[in-house]
Amino acid sequence: MSAVADHYQNFLAKPYDWMTGMSFDEKVAEQKAILSQALGTLDRTQPVRTAVDLGSGPGYQAEALADLGYSPVI
Repeated sequence: MSAVADHYQNFLAKPYDWMTGMSFDEKVAEQKAILSQALGTLDRTQPVRTAVDLGSGPGYQAEALADLGYSPVI
C-alpha cells in the first residue's frame, strides 16, 4: 500500500466515512454518477485530457474523474 493510501486508511477513513455516511468507494461512485451526468454534454469525439480538482479534500471527485478517463487528474 502506498504511503498516501496507508495514511488515509489509518487516520482519515473513519472520520470521512462518518461525515459522509458512506465509504470512500461509495462516495466515489456517487460523485462519478454526478460528474458523468454533468459532463455528458462534452464533445466525446475529442480525447479526454487533464482534469484539475481544486477542492482537494479526500479526493472523491479526483478519483471519479480518473475513473471517467481523465488523465492526468491533478
